[in-house]
Amino acid sequence: MYITSKINQINSRIHFCSEENYIITFLKITHTILKFTLY
Repeated sequence: MYITSKINQINSRIHFCSEENYIITFLKITHTILKFTLY
């Protein structure tokens, strides 16, 4: 039981990190597109 909850914790943490990276990447891409559009 304890091990399972630990694994779940790690998995959710990994998922959260990848989610965050996805958002950051999306913002960077959007920023770049806006820069090209404005200039």
